[in-house]
Parts: sequence; C-alpha cells; structure tokens
Amino acid sequence: MDKTDKRWVVDTSTGTTVYFKDIDPHSRNVGSALTRLGFKNRDILYFVTYETSVLYLIQLGIWRIGGGTRGGFQGEAPEEFARQLRESKSRFVLVDKETYPKILEAVKLLSWLVTVISFDDVCNPDVVLVKSLIEDDGTALPEKVDIKPKENIICIPNTSGSTGLPKGVCHTHFSFTTLNFDPKAVDVFSGPFMTPMSNYANGSYMENYFELMVKNKPGNVLMYPFVANWFARCDDIGKYDLSILQLITIVGSVLDPTTAQLINQKLLGAKIVLFYGMTEMINVSNTLLDTLEYEIANEKIATKENQGKLVPYVVAKILDVNTGNILGPNERGELYINSPMLMKGYLKEGHEVPVLENVTEDGFYKTGDIAFFDENSNIYI
Repeated sequence: MDKTDKRWVVDTSTGTTVYFKDIDPHSRNVGSALTRLGFKNRDILYFVTYETSVLYLIQLGIWRIGGGTRGGFQGEAPEEFARQLRESKSRFVLVDKETYPKILEAVKLLSWLVTVISFDDVCNPDVVLVKSLIEDDGTALPEKVDIKPKENIICIPNTSGSTGLPKGVCHTHFSFTTLNFDPKAVDVFSGPFMTPMSNYANGSYMENYFELMVKNKPGNVLMYPFVANWFARCDDIGKYDLSILQLITIVGSVLDPTTAQLINQKLLGAKIVLFYGMTEMINVSNTLLDTLEYEIANEKIATKENQGKLVPYVVAKILDVNTGNILGPNERGELYINSPMLMKGYLKEGHEVPVLENVTEDGFYKTGDIAFFDENSNIYI
C-alpha cells in the first residue's frame, strides 16, 4: 500500500482529505473503537451525512469487523429515516451537524437505543465524535472475524424510490468482490476519479461543477445521464480547460446518442464509458464509445443505446413479453440476467432475512427492461 502523501479520497466541498497512508491504521482504529462501543459482526451502521471522504474510512473500519452500511438521502423526513432504521435494525447511526436534528427525531421513533456518531460537535455529550474513533489505539480490533462471503452484508444501497418508498438492496462480500472480474471496470476506476456517489448529495455537487473539475484535475468523471445531458448543453463548457479529462463514466440509466455526440464534439480527448446495471445487480455490461461508433450508417445503431457487451460471469436472455419464449438477435423482449453480482435480497420490516424478489427458479433476475442483442452480442436497452 502507498505510504506516501498521495491522496486517496478528497471531499471537494470542504477539502478534507484521506491519504493512502491513512487507510490501514485509521480504519483499524475505527473498527477497534466501534467494537468497544458494542458494534457486532453483521451489525449495520446507517449514515446520513454530507461528508464524503472520512466516510470511506468509517465504512472500511466497519467491514473489517464484519459489519455493513446503509446510507440515506439527506432530504428524507424523520419518519422515513425511522422506517429505514427499522428495516436495517441499526443500532448505530452516523450523522453531521446538518443531518443530526432530523436523525434525532427519527431515533425517538424507535423502540431500541441507538448510538449516534457525528463528524461534528453537536453539543450533546452522548454523541460519539468520529475524531475519537480515528484516535483509538486499535487494540480492540478482533483478531479473527467470521465472515461468510455469501451471507455477510457489506452494504445496502437504496433504490431510487421512483415506484414507491426506497428499498434497501442487500449486497454481500461475494456480490461485491465479483466486480473485480471485469477488467474494464478495474481500468476505468484506477486513476483520478470524481464522483457524487458516496453520500447521495448530488445537488451541492453541481453548483460549481466545472470549478471542481479544474481544481481537482480528474482523469475520469462519473455522471448520471441527467448530469451528462446538462453538461453536454452547458455554454460554460468552453470556458474551462478540461484537457485532463480522459473518460466520462455514465451510470444509473441509459445515455441518449445525441448527448453522447455533443460531448464527443466538445471534448475530443475524452471517451465515454457506459455502464449498464441496476441497484440489484451493479454491473451487467459496459463499453468504451467514441465518435466513430456514432458515425455508423445504421439506423438501429444510431437511434438505440448500445450498452456494450456483458461482463464476465454474466448470462442474459431476452424473452418475449407475451409468450415467454427466448428471442434471437435484433428481437426486442424483456431482459433476464443471471449473475454472481445479484443482490441477496431486499430489506423488509417483519422479515429476519432479505427477501429475494423477481428471480426465476433457474436464477435469472427479471429486470423489467426491454432490450435486444445484435449479431455481435452488443446489448441495447
């Protein structure tokens, strides 16, 4: 591991920085301190915070002692926070000074005691400060932690809530480590990388988007399609030197070809990486796109969203929505996927274990997306 002063994670809104040399000792201290506080193997810490750098250290410390994490959107009401806390059965909550008041209200709605941990001093002696976790001596870290890769939950991202209340999607150590089987994904995220994903705080991230890019000089920027749509059509894009930018990684939904063309025209040195996946199954396919791929004189290619090829160990099939029959190339139907990256299930109140839904008897997840493959095994959504 790099022991120099090379930066690992930077909170661009505050400048708070975690260095590579901090990863092992500080995450060890966090794990030790949480153990002293009573955090157990398979416990889930719930976080609602605008902090984006030390948050990674906290999560690593939790993973080292066999726990998992679930994050919440800062704008939720106390009642929704309480609902998610009940689902997660969380006895530990991580906050900051902005989110503390609503979390305090949420905790009052629970039937058990909760340990509140804060990045900031909230003038409450019962609240544990993150600073004290990092300053622990590390001696209480368990020497051996019994982690069952296919059982222990490592994180619980929330669905968007577009069809109802956000669902907690449980991923295990096994489903997450299989991401490493995709060499393209490893390459894409191996250099300086700017992302809004760590704490659900997208709004503040876009206020000074270009200034952040110029200041931090990322080689790769992650964008959701709605951000890419704004970015491609923003008049300010020509006012800044973005020559350092080599990749734009699109996640969360499909990117329309017109927006991709606009980005390619304005940033000739940057390529677009499309990742197709979902909260329940993180990485299904991806591809590197450049301008030439949009100049193909083929109406099917030019008007549909090419999401590349399936990543290793992922199997997919297209079924007729009426008959359920398997379809061939260029035939549209519903996409079903079998993958080791499939979630363990959804959290649900009243259930002791995650509930797996929309999965067939032979292990294929019903995505609900209409798709087709072409003759070269590229997938279109």
